[in-house]
Amino acid sequence: MRMLRPILSLPLLCLCSAVPLVADEKPVARPVVAVNRFQVPGAAADPKLANAPDQATLDKKSLESVGLKADDTAGILKYLKERTLNDVDLGKIQAIIQRFVNEDFEERVKASEEIELVGPPAIAPLRLAAKNDANPPEVIFRSQLALRRMEKVSHTDVAVAAIRALAGVKNPEIVPVLLGFLPLADSPQVIDQIQATLIANAEVDGKPAPALFVALKDANPIRRTAAAVALVEGPKFTPEVRAKAITPVILDLLKTEKDANFRFAVVRSFLLAGTEKKGVQMLIEMLPDLNRSQIWQAEDFLVQIAGNDAPKERCLKTRDSQVKASKAWADWWAKAEPTAKFEPGSIKPRIQGKFYLVTLNYQFGQNGMIAEYGSDEKERWKLSGIGMPMDVVITPGERIIVADNNQNAIVERDMQGKVLSTKKFEIDNPAGNGKIASQPKGLQLLDDGGMLIFGGNCLAVYDKAGKETAKFLRSNPASGNNDICAACKLKNGEIVVSVLNNGPNGQNPQLIFLDEKGKEIKDRTIKTGQGNNYMGSITELEPGKILLTEVNQLVEYDLKTGKAGWKKQLNQPRSVQRLPNGNTLFVDFNQYPPRIVEQTAAGDEAWSFSVKDQNIQVMKAFLR
Repeated sequence: MRMLRPILSLPLLCLCSAVPLVADEKPVARPVVAVNRFQVPGAAADPKLANAPDQATLDKKSLESVGLKADDTAGILKYLKERTLNDVDLGKIQAIIQRFVNEDFEERVKASEEIELVGPPAIAPLRLAAKNDANPPEVIFRSQLALRRMEKVSHTDVAVAAIRALAGVKNPEIVPVLLGFLPLADSPQVIDQIQATLIANAEVDGKPAPALFVALKDANPIRRTAAAVALVEGPKFTPEVRAKAITPVILDLLKTEKDANFRFAVVRSFLLAGTEKKGVQMLIEMLPDLNRSQIWQAEDFLVQIAGNDAPKERCLKTRDSQVKASKAWADWWAKAEPTAKFEPGSIKPRIQGKFYLVTLNYQFGQNGMIAEYGSDEKERWKLSGIGMPMDVVITPGERIIVADNNQNAIVERDMQGKVLSTKKFEIDNPAGNGKIASQPKGLQLLDDGGMLIFGGNCLAVYDKAGKETAKFLRSNPASGNNDICAACKLKNGEIVVSVLNNGPNGQNPQLIFLDEKGKEIKDRTIKTGQGNNYMGSITELEPGKILLTEVNQLVEYDLKTGKAGWKKQLNQPRSVQRLPNGNTLFVDFNQYPPRIVEQTAAGDEAWSFSVKDQNIQVMKAFLR
C-alpha cells in the first residue's frame, strides 16, 4: 500500500460512514455501499435508442482520461494501489478532514491545503466525507471544494472501468489489490464491479485465489462477504474443488459468523450457484430476522424452488408473521428436500431487493427525481433535476432511461446522472409531412434487449440496435388522437393498448390489440371497467393475463375471455407491480401523503412506505 507523505503525522480517527451526498450546484447521485451484481464483459447489451456510446467506449474514454488502457493491467493495478490506504494512513487523512471545522479560520484553510497535497489517496476519504449528511456543513463544503480542485476526472467512472478491465485477466495481484481497495470504494457501482471481478478472478490455476481465504478472516465484514461470495460463485471451480476446498470452509464459517448481511449474502450465493442444497434450509431459518429487502429476495428464491407447492404464508410487517412464514416453509421443505435437485443457474434472481421512487417536486418547478431507498426507508442515493419523468427504467447495464415529458424525449443517463443520450420521441407521419412528435408517457424493456415507448398519440417498438420494428399512430376523432393510456408488448409478439375513448360518442374505455408491426387487429377489443387511467400501466403476468391500472382500481384481465379477475379499489393508481413472491406493489393515493403498499393476494399488507414531503408527487414506485 502507498505510504503517505510525512505531512500526515496525526493521530488515528474513526472512519466516516458512507451516507447520502449533499447536493451541490449540479444534479448528483447519492450512493451507498452495498454488494450487488454489476454488468460484466459479455453481459446482455442495453437497448440502443439513440447515439449513446456503448460501455466499452465509455470505459475507454474514462481510462484514457488518466493515461490508462484496458489492456494495461500493470498500470491499472498501480492506479488502484495509489488510492488504497491502510487504517493508519486513512486515519491520518480523516484527522485532516476533521480540522475543517477548527474554530480558527486560518487552521481550516491550512487543513484544506494539506489535504490537497496528499494527492490521489485523499480522494476516496474526501468523497465519503462529502456524502455524510451527519458531518458539519463546513466539512461537507471543504471536502467538496477539495474534490473539485483535485478530481479533474470522475474517480468513480475510472475505478469502475479499471476494475471491469481486470475481469478474467490472469494476474495473481488482482484479487489482493481489489480486496485492499474495497473498503475505500465510494459508490455502489464500484463495489458491485469489484464483486463481479472477484468472482471472475476467484480461480487461479484450478485453485481458489489464496487472498480470498485470507479475507475470510478479515475484521471488515465487507471484505469477508466479498471473498465468500467470490468463492461460492466462482464459475471456473470444478465440483471436486468446491466440495473439498470451498464449501466446507464456508459452511464452518457460517456457524460462527455474526454479521447478518454476510450470512444472507453467502446463502444467496449458494442458491445462485446451485451447489449446496443446505442453503434452502438456512434461508428458511433466517426468515424471521431478515429485513424487507432480503425478504423480497428470499421469497423470490423459495417460490421458484417450490413452484405450485409453495405455501401461501408470506412475511408481513411483524416478526411473528415472519416466524409463521418460516414454519410454513420449513414444513414444505421437510417434504420436498429428499427429491429436490439443484443445478447451477437453475435459480435466477428476478429481483435484487432495491426499491425506487420516481417523483416530481412542485416546490422546485416540477423538478423530477429518482431515488433508491434501503430497507430502513432511508434514501441511499438520488438523482435530481431530471426534467418531468413520466416513467423510468433501469437497464441491466445500470443505465437510467427516462421518459421526459418536458423534453418530448427519451433521456439516457448513467448512475451518476450524466446524460449519455437524448432522443426525441417521434414517428414518421403516415401521410408524409415529416415526423409526428409525442410526449412520452411509458417505457417497457423487452426480453430481446429492445424497448417499447408510448405517448398519448402513438407508440413505437425498437430492437436492441435501436431500429424501429413497429409503430402505431392513434387515429380517433372522438379522442383528439391523444388517448393512449398504457401499452405493453406481450410474449406472443402482440401489443395490447389501453385507450380512453374508442367510439364516436365519447368515452368508451377499451383494450385494443396490435400485431407485431403495430397494425391494429380489427374487431378484437376488451371493454374495460371504470375508465382507463390516462397515466396508466399494463403488465403481463403470464401468457393471456395482464394487470391494468384503471381510474379507480387495479384489475387483472384474461385476454382470451375478456373477463376481469382480481381487483383492488384504488384512487388514480399510476404505478403497479406484481412481485415474484406473488404480492402486488402499488402507489396508494387514497391517503395523504401517498403511501407505497405491498399487499398479499389475500389482501394483507406486507409492507408500506410513506412519502413525507407534501410537495412530492409520486409518478412511479418499483422494485428491481
